[in-house]
Amino acid sequence: MKSVLIAHQSTIPPYRVAFYEAVERMRPAWWRFSVVYDPDVSRRKSFPALDPDRLSFPTVTVSSVRIGNGRTILQGSARTWLGHDLLVVGCELSNLSYTLLHLLRLVGTPVACWGQGREKRFPSRSTDLTQAIKLAIARRASGYFAYTRAAGTLLARHGVREDRLFGLENTIDIDAERQRYARYRAERTTVRRELGIEHSRALLYVGRIEKRKGLATLHRALERLSRLDPSYRLLVVGAGDREPLQSFDTATCIDLGPLPADELARAYVASDLYVLPGTIGLGPIQALCFDRIPAVIDSARHAPEYEYLSDANALIAPRGSSAEEYAAMIHRAFESGQIERRAAQAWPTISHLTIDAMAANFIAGVNCLLASCERQP
Repeated sequence: MKSVLIAHQSTIPPYRVAFYEAVERMRPAWWRFSVVYDPDVSRRKSFPALDPDRLSFPTVTVSSVRIGNGRTILQGSARTWLGHDLLVVGCELSNLSYTLLHLLRLVGTPVACWGQGREKRFPSRSTDLTQAIKLAIARRASGYFAYTRAAGTLLARHGVREDRLFGLENTIDIDAERQRYARYRAERTTVRRELGIEHSRALLYVGRIEKRKGLATLHRALERLSRLDPSYRLLVVGAGDREPLQSFDTATCIDLGPLPADELARAYVASDLYVLPGTIGLGPIQALCFDRIPAVIDSARHAPEYEYLSDANALIAPRGSSAEEYAAMIHRAFESGQIERRAAQAWPTISHLTIDAMAANFIAGVNCLLASCERQP
């Protein structure tokens, strides 16, 4: 039986568990896989601890050594990485092990990348050394699992072999989120009463409390919205240092902190609009599972999943929009009934982005890479 080792995101984020479970359930019998898990990295990223013994897929628990300022790490040991028929590793240069593992190709071990394929300036003509290194690695890798098919197309234009490119259509467990919505949607009035927002226009922010998420823009936008209509309220959910929230008026901003899945579902049900003016990834997909359309600002810095959004399921402010312009877009949408109309058609725009579909794309890529490696002399 062939052995595949997956080392991605330097650990196992909780939202990735359902994907690995689907791969274990759907993979062919002629290969098996295991996933690298680093409890220390999970703690640093504020991920809930996982018990590997309770997971339905095999894991390899490792430790890491910090280098320099602590953001760069070396992970695992030779025993972790050797003896596999295929390695699938992330593209984060902050994990030096991922970069060094590509040297194993010199001794015949295939090493494939699993990355966004659309970094902040990649693939562009930027001379930024980091992005140049990532592109060079992508071109030389045995294969590349891109977060989305469109990201894979961009990589192909920049010299990555098309027959070794596999678009995953990165996602979360949308079916589980949709089931939570069905379970809690009838509690909307109750939850709004509990939060004191019965008669409010309730905005919801879900994400880490950090600068790149556009909290300064959101603060100014909320001030503008409150002048237009005093009923606007902002619910904030997420982990991280609360210092960026200190400038918000507690009369209009309700900090709920990090919430478990069921409590988060109730917050979604209570809200009217999901707001995230900064860098986005999978967050809006979760919101759409609850028929809450996202209000975002167009940017080249968004993750590949941004391509899932359109005028059919989101409010998208033009690139470079100010906080005032972002607020004006939101207010117009409330006044015109646009939010309700788009929310009514939101779910069908993402209902195909299932975990099983993502797992099937990954399995097809692994099958192809293992088969092509067997054909090589």
